[in-house]
Amino acid sequence: MPRHSVPSTWAKALARGTRLRPLYPPCAVSSLLNKNIHRCRSSFIPAILIHGVPDTHHVWDGVREHLTRSDVEAWDLPGFGSPRPEGFHCTKEEYVSWLIERLEAIGEPVDLVGHDWGCLLTARVASVRPDLIRTWAGSNGPVSAEYVWHPLAKLWQDPVAGDRWAKEYDPGAFARDLTDNLQIPAELAE
Repeated sequence: MPRHSVPSTWAKALARGTRLRPLYPPCAVSSLLNKNIHRCRSSFIPAILIHGVPDTHHVWDGVREHLTRSDVEAWDLPGFGSPRPEGFHCTKEEYVSWLIERLEAIGEPVDLVGHDWGCLLTARVASVRPDLIRTWAGSNGPVSAEYVWHPLAKLWQDPVAGDRWAKEYDPGAFARDLTDNLQIPAELAE
């Protein structure tokens, strides 16, 4: 069964320094540090990696191992590896606003990459704030009206059932389910 990870072709392409057609000229990056951003520092435009749900920044660990770039940050979305801000209700637009706020703090356009739910969120950011994005790439983001959501995603889309799931969410039990039922290695599931 395939591992749930970002495609290895991305890792190889990024390791070679592959970039999409730049929308903005290269520029220096201002420092942005907090406990929910996992960054390798450099003086280049950073590549910002946004995970899917229910992942954390660790979904990108396998990709980052292959990169020669030292300017790659993997951010945790609120509620997935980092706490939800007070009053944060986890809507798509709240996540988009959260991302925009952090991208604005960088001060220069970035290379933005999203996977799964992160793909949808970063595509939305790129569509409403293209001034923040130098390049964009996305993977496994369902954009078709015919897309068939997996059972857990259907549950999350129901406001009552989704909220109940979130309140009862046990990260350890969920990680064990991923390992036992989907053969995801324990170190990735955790």
